[in-house]
Amino acid sequence: MWTDLFLTAVGVLTVSLSVLLAATILIGRPGAPRADRFLAAFLLVSAVDLAGWTAPLMPAATSQWLVFRLPVAYLQMPCLLAYVATLGAAKSKARFHLWAGSVLVLASIFSLTPRALGMAGTGLLPQLVSSGADLQWNDVALHLQFYVYAVLIALAVFSRTSRITDPETRRWLKVLLVVSISAHTLVLAKSAAWMAGATQLFAVLNVAVGVSAASVLVTLLLLVLLKGGRAATTTTARQPRPVGAADLAAMARIHDVMVRTLPYLDPQLNLRGLARRVGLTSREVSRLINDCEGIHFFDFVNRYRTQTAAAYLVDPVRAERSVLEIAYEVGFNSKSSFNTAFRKHRGVTPSSVRQARAIADDDHPASDFA
Repeated sequence: MWTDLFLTAVGVLTVSLSVLLAATILIGRPGAPRADRFLAAFLLVSAVDLAGWTAPLMPAATSQWLVFRLPVAYLQMPCLLAYVATLGAAKSKARFHLWAGSVLVLASIFSLTPRALGMAGTGLLPQLVSSGADLQWNDVALHLQFYVYAVLIALAVFSRTSRITDPETRRWLKVLLVVSISAHTLVLAKSAAWMAGATQLFAVLNVAVGVSAASVLVTLLLLVLLKGGRAATTTTARQPRPVGAADLAAMARIHDVMVRTLPYLDPQLNLRGLARRVGLTSREVSRLINDCEGIHFFDFVNRYRTQTAAAYLVDPVRAERSVLEIAYEVGFNSKSSFNTAFRKHRGVTPSSVRQARAIADDDHPASDFA
């Protein structure tokens, strides 16, 4: 049947494109940022899922093991959310969602093992294999997981407290999210047709899903190639552009507000909030920080936070406060994000600064007669 041949060809194409795109992201940029690595992981997991269309090309003895591509698919959305979370410097959330996805993978493997063994001729639980209940439950769970994670990604990108403020990055993530939801809605419709026994509709939707997947991957590959192997999303530092006197004056006003009113001590500070304090638009503040400082908004804010934290860590008045308490005091929400930012902007860890102060105090104790 022509649809079977078409889908096999689409399977080979989409798997090849996913692997090529992941390799382009990783190899095209030696030492690729963590966010890009999560995106590459998402593409490789997708390749495993898409390999189901290539089943006719595989040896018959291995066909029963293809069912285990379904458990791997539970890592797709956690990898994508980890990618988004890392762009916002929330690596702890990225790790949490990857662990949560791994738990679902193990649960899915457990539920599908009887099917694989039954297809291998062991005779174990043939009624489960014939009913397809295990496949249906996994299918439903995957769809539910997708939309839950889609909401989480939308909140991470577009909420008021989002740590992703670079306009280009937000546009890219918006497109990625809309395309993902649109493509998955086709997959959902295909699954509904399969469960309802609508064979002809299922065949049509299967072809539509294949065309959609291939089109999206080709577009992504072209985009990344045009970017020189760079995922167009990574929030890396830029070299400052030449700026005029007006921009320098506006940037000086931003620095003045940061020094006088200390808005960075508020953990909820975002681009809109700082722009309101300065009397400029969010877009103007973002552009000024990018052009004059060569960094993005949260790097700019964290530079002030870590500078203040460095002073607090050696302040005798705060000697009894823990590193975590100081992290909260200067506006960070977690110790992990504080440690990451501190090392990035200060070149050392917060603990090493405090230890150095303690050693200095031991070497030069205060005089009893002072």
